[in-house]
Amino acid sequence: MASDLGKALMRKAGMDPWSRPDSLMLLHGDRIYIYSEAVRVYLSFLGGGWALAALWLKGIPRPWRDGIYRYFARHRYHWFGAAESGDFCQIPPHSPGPGKNMGN
Repeated sequence: MASDLGKALMRKAGMDPWSRPDSLMLLHGDRIYIYSEAVRVYLSFLGGGWALAALWLKGIPRPWRDGIYRYFARHRYHWFGAAESGDFCQIPPHSPGPGKNMGN
């Protein structure tokens, strides 16, 4: 979230733009989803059984879902290990770059 746009989105989501984000963030339309709500919305986009899982998750109170999300986020590297590249997402080496259409 180092870009100006990333910082603006974090401010809009009520997060400190200078802190390291502790959540997956999803921008869809004019809404920003964070924590368990971002996961739930992603699942709904996948369709099929994943969409049913998203519907089921919607029935769980958000504070509970967010607590479970944070628990998994805190322990994921201990359980699954960390990637050798570090604790960040990288742009694939043959990527056309941010904002470009991957299909063209």
